[in-house]
Amino acid sequence: MTTQGGQGARGRVHFIGVGGTGMSGLMRVVAARDWVVSGSDIVESSRTRALREDGFDVWTDGPRPDEATLADIVVHSAAVPDTDSERRAVEKAGIEVMTYAGALARAARVRHTVAVAGTHGKTTTASMLAWILHSAGKDPGWLIGGDVAQLGHSAKDGDPFVVEACEYARNFLHLHPNLAVITNVEEDHLDCYDDLQAVRDAFLQFGRRVQPGGGMIMPSEVAEWLSPQLPDVKIEVLDPDDSSIPPLLVPGRHARLDAHLALRAARQLGVGRTQAWEALAKFRGAERRFEIVLGGQEGSGVALVDDYAHHPTEIDATLQAAGEAWPGSRLLMVYQPHQHFRTLAFKRPLAVALSRASRLFLAPIYRARDPEHVVATIASEDLAREAQLLGGAGTDARAWGTARDACQAAIAEARRGDVILVVGAGDIGDEVEWMRQALASDAAVRVRDVDA
Repeated sequence: MTTQGGQGARGRVHFIGVGGTGMSGLMRVVAARDWVVSGSDIVESSRTRALREDGFDVWTDGPRPDEATLADIVVHSAAVPDTDSERRAVEKAGIEVMTYAGALARAARVRHTVAVAGTHGKTTTASMLAWILHSAGKDPGWLIGGDVAQLGHSAKDGDPFVVEACEYARNFLHLHPNLAVITNVEEDHLDCYDDLQAVRDAFLQFGRRVQPGGGMIMPSEVAEWLSPQLPDVKIEVLDPDDSSIPPLLVPGRHARLDAHLALRAARQLGVGRTQAWEALAKFRGAERRFEIVLGGQEGSGVALVDDYAHHPTEIDATLQAAGEAWPGSRLLMVYQPHQHFRTLAFKRPLAVALSRASRLFLAPIYRARDPEHVVATIASEDLAREAQLLGGAGTDARAWGTARDACQAAIAEARRGDVILVVGAGDIGDEVEWMRQALASDAAVRVRDVDA
């Protein structure tokens, strides 16, 4: 195990499944608090490599149960099955084992915690708030769902502590925040919730976990049904007006709404309005949240955007932002549906949103927690047919055999002035770098001029 924490270390913590954004970030936070840490994963990734380069003891060459049992506490991601050999070994040894959600709650307990929850916009809102606090000379901590280049990593220890509070499997109910921000509430994660009312009930329970004397910030559409049920919580209701936010480097109506929430939270944390606005005007965005990889001035003249959207509302927001940033351009979307269960449940609204792209290139559905009987009921070809039907003659939608095939087809179709949007919450983002290289090069001979 690595020697972070030095001679005065408080103990050892081992992380199983450390390659995820949250797990790798939590490892950095725990190490900063004078614990000796180590981590393992079954897959080598950019995050495991980054941890190793920063001196952390991380292995991806196979389980090491004997080394894992040297820990005092073991944290595992939700993706790690109970059959994992490291997990079984530490449980057999009687070592304290925690889920990521439980460990995050323990880490947050000793800080003034700002928890950002909501169906969409958590990462952008939390990133904006962390950036404002950092720019204002505070010493904030954060643990968010993507790297923010301006902040360094996705995580840092500090106070106040800005965290994403995810409603999946009701994980956010582990937290007891001092300040809670809710961006929006919609039906999602239908493998965990029966319907929208069940989702709302979970957010109500989340609101009831705010510390005494704490508060909440939320848009009026959420406050209408949530506020009356939380009479003892101080709630600031936001009725945002796009025109009151200064120009942002991140385009889109959704980014302006997130900025409103981040601004209000920063004000409650002691940052002046002018100072907060000045910081927001310099915010360049978070990883895979409408991340502009190429602006369209390079090589081929084709813009390239990498985005995490995987819900119909998010896809709509991505297309709206692209239309705002490049008015009049063709929008070519490479989309990897996320989870068979979600794709089946949202088939029609997904198809409606996707049909608004100028061209649609569908990768196979990314399987995540899907039982076999659900996998057999839906495929990307079904979604392509639905989008084609809804969009009519103006829509060109096609499913491809692999994610790489879909990306190559988009490049082959692109012409100068187009925008390619690479969208999805699975591994589709892994294709972006070679696309960037191809499109940034003058040798991208397949890209046609507008009048070709």
